[in-house]
Formats: sequence, C-alpha cells, structure tokens
Amino acid sequence: MKLTGAGARRFSEKPDLAVGAALLHGPNRGLIAQASAAIIRAATGGEKDPFAVTRLTDDDLKADRAALMDALCAQSLLGDARLVRVRLDGDAASASVVEGLRALEGGQAGHFLLVEAYGTASGSALVKAFEGSARAVSIAFYEDAAGDLDAYAADQFKALKTEVSPEALRALRDAASSDRALLRQEIEKLALYAHGLGRPLSAADVDALIGDSASAAMDAAARHAMDGAGALAAEALGSMETIGAISALKVLERRLLRMAEARSFADGGMGPLAAVKALKPPVFWKDQDVMAEQLGRWTRAGLSRALDLVWRCEIACKRAGVPQDLLVAHCYREVAEAMG
Repeated sequence: MKLTGAGARRFSEKPDLAVGAALLHGPNRGLIAQASAAIIRAATGGEKDPFAVTRLTDDDLKADRAALMDALCAQSLLGDARLVRVRLDGDAASASVVEGLRALEGGQAGHFLLVEAYGTASGSALVKAFEGSARAVSIAFYEDAAGDLDAYAADQFKALKTEVSPEALRALRDAASSDRALLRQEIEKLALYAHGLGRPLSAADVDALIGDSASAAMDAAARHAMDGAGALAAEALGSMETIGAISALKVLERRLLRMAEARSFADGGMGPLAAVKALKPPVFWKDQDVMAEQLGRWTRAGLSRALDLVWRCEIACKRAGVPQDLLVAHCYREVAEAMG
C-alpha cells in the first residue's frame, strides 16, 4: 500500500510491523535514513545484535540473484525476529526485490524486508509492486521545503534542551546542508557548544561554528564509506565544488584508524559499544551506536586492506597531473567494498 501525508509520518516515526515489508524511496536520503533507523529499532527491539539485521546491496543481488531469498528464508539460530535490509542505487536489482516481496506475500519467507531505493522512479515496477501489496508499504521522501527544515531544526534543538534564537535558526538554514542527516550533525555540534553557555545560541555562534560545507561533505563521505555504501560516499564527495584530495583521504584515514583501535578492544573481549566508548579522545555520544554497529561488520583484515588503499591513493595523488578527484572517489568506493 502507498502511504502519504500523516500516514507516512506516523509509520516513519512508529513503524507498524504487522506488514512484512517497507519500501523507502525518493531523493531525500536524510529522511529515508531516519525512517530506516526507526524500522530497524522497531524490528530488533533496539538491541545491538549483529545477527539481527542482514544487509544487502544491489551489487550483492546482481552477483547472486538468490541472495535475497536466502536471507529472507534463513532460520534465526535464536528464534528471534530478523530484518533484511536492501539498499538500491538503481533499478538493476529490482526484479530480485519484487521476487522477495512475492515470497513474503505467499508465506514462504519470515523476515521483515526493508528496502531503501534512492534512484528508483515513482512509476517503476518496484514501487508499483509495493504499492499494490497488502503486506507492504511504500513511502516516497522528497526534498524538504525551507519551513520543514526550520521546524525540524527547532524540534531537534528542543530535544537536546538547547535554547536558540530565531536569528540563529535563520543563520543555520542559510549555512547548513538541506540533508537532514548532515543538518542533524551541525545541530548536535551547536548543542554541544551551547552546553553551559547560559544564553540562547545566537546567529554569531552559528556563523562561527557552521558553514564549512566541504568538511561536512567529507565527513558524510567517510561515514558512508565506513558503512559499506560506496555509491553514497562518492555522491557526497561529488557534492563538493572541489575536493581537497589529501584532506579527504586524511578524514577517511582517521576514521579507519579509530575503527582499528576499537577493533583491537573488541578482539580483546569487549562488546562493540564498550570498545567504542573506550576510545580516546571519546567518540561523540550520538555517534557511538553508529560506530558500534559498523564495528560489528569490520574485521581486522578488512581495516588493514582499507588503510592500504588510502595510503596507496595518497601516494598516487601526489604525482603531477593525475585526476585527484577521480582517484579519491574511487578510493572511497574501494574502502566501502573492503568491509568484511
């Protein structure tokens, strides 16, 4: 079934898992990411069980068309509810997803199917299949209007118990990204700064702390690469007018080194979240769960391969006349593929 308006908002905030599948599509990646996180929390009870969610990409489905069916029908060793999350960046693997939906409808598969389809048109066969199914929901997420982002920012500041002036909200709207995930990062940065400030955030505070869009884009790209989403990482880099090749590589290198240190703690017996919390300097508290989830999927060998890719790319970028932007984007994609 197709959900819009208030129905879509309710499902995004408090998913009803009585249905067996959800398709989140459209150009607004930030909203899709939020809805996806809510569905995963609802399906797993908020537990950080690395086996509770099976993750597949369109590359996985193109390489093995049976991969989705195998995941949907896999028996959980603990007997708990499980979720299969599929990320699509185009329509090449849509047929496999439709096949998986049909299996759910026929009672042949028991796990919840969550599909994030960024490059899928509203009139595609995939969207029509989900909209026409009584066991699935389809929600389209479009770009926010300025008023929507203002309301979102105000709600986030309120949740973080941070006072902010109307002028500061306007300054944030002008300076920050329209992507909700990136906007939320900037709000959290401001909230951390405002702790103990003793007055509402001002426009001057926002101007001093926000506005480095290149840095935000590099952070987003590195986060996507560490999440195994190479296409999203390359897209984040592509949003920059120019890429500072060495700077972008250093951002990714720092994340990999931090993950390698956490991996050492985990290999020594710590749980993923405890390993992340043991890092010095400490990881920002809002990022700890994300990093712990990623830690469960990065092996020591994978991190070693990824760091080697970054170092080789840095050497290549220092040669005269090379296409640095292309080399860096390719490196980010390769790092995403090194997970495992």
